[in-house]
Amino acid sequence: MRILQACIRYPPASGGVETHVQEISRRMIGAGHQVTVATTDLRREHPFERFDGDVDTEDEKEPKVERYHATRLPGIAYVVSPSMKAIRRMGLDIMHTHSYGYYHTNLVAWAARRRKDVPAVCTPHFHPVYTMLGGHLRRIVRRTYDAVLAKWIMRSFDAVVCVSSGEMAELERHVARERITVIPNGIDFDLFREPPEPSVFREKYDVDGKMLLYTGRLAQNKRLEKVIGILPDLVKEFPDLTFVAAGEDNGMQAEWEALAKEKGVADHVRFPGHLPYEDLLASYSACDVYVLPSDYEAFGIVLLEAMASRRPCVGTRVGGIPDVIDDGVTGHVVDYDDDVKLRNRLFELLNDGALADRMGAAGRERVERLFTWDSVTERILTLYDELIEKRK
Repeated sequence: MRILQACIRYPPASGGVETHVQEISRRMIGAGHQVTVATTDLRREHPFERFDGDVDTEDEKEPKVERYHATRLPGIAYVVSPSMKAIRRMGLDIMHTHSYGYYHTNLVAWAARRRKDVPAVCTPHFHPVYTMLGGHLRRIVRRTYDAVLAKWIMRSFDAVVCVSSGEMAELERHVARERITVIPNGIDFDLFREPPEPSVFREKYDVDGKMLLYTGRLAQNKRLEKVIGILPDLVKEFPDLTFVAAGEDNGMQAEWEALAKEKGVADHVRFPGHLPYEDLLASYSACDVYVLPSDYEAFGIVLLEAMASRRPCVGTRVGGIPDVIDDGVTGHVVDYDDDVKLRNRLFELLNDGALADRMGAAGRERVERLFTWDSVTERILTLYDELIEKRK
């Protein structure tokens, strides 16, 4: 099968969508398929930054990557340009685009589908307007897209793959339920067979005592101010507590550092930046509790990584998080606006090591059973086969 994956950013750019596309592409190649990834030279959106030079290497286990120049536009942030000409010259059996609100990618896929008459799939990785960065103008453009173009574009796809039931609920206003398939994200569980010793991270990053962990981009929608805001109360109970927020800065680190200083807990907050993967794995082992206080997550792959490392998770009741955390079994899910409950749940797990261990063990079992990239890719390939068969 000849497959095109189209996405805005691709590794070494970081993020959940980037990881998703890379992992399924690798496994599709491993299953004997040809995969091309059409993406941009964009490293990150905010602040806007392109890669400097070629970042892709030829490897038979990796997809062929075609990067197009990312152009910043008012209200849209940038355009990804796998042009009609580029797509027409590709010999394809199926197209799969990723991310809902990136207009050019999906418009080109729609037009190419009509020209090439091959099935087209979209995984929206949906985020509501209120979670968007880029300013007021960009949100206006997105609202216009939602009202005018979204139904027209989304209904043109042969299938829409949502990564969670929460995402499906958001998309049902744009596309009929019977055309939506829910296939979750996953992780490479083999990387977590033998989690590193906690000391590997704690000694390198000088962390003593209890540790809360967040990993991912330091972006506005992650809402780490909710954790920093309740940290003074937690520090009163656990004077040696450290909150480690590890990830690439997407414009929020200075604001969160200032808030920690204002709250008098600057010495209890660490921003080590983007971690090498070995250190990232070790950070999960080193923490006592993993926390994800986002205002929206289409899924939350980082939760799977923490759970696979036998760590209990606390997340907000938004998007796909309730699909990942089995509330009361592998961790806790709290309402987004309930900071008191967030504080109480974190306190409970920091205070009760036996409970944290039980939830961590249950989380690891849940991930291995339900959320691996091998099973995710198998389900996506089955969908591809069904759509191609319908075209015959």
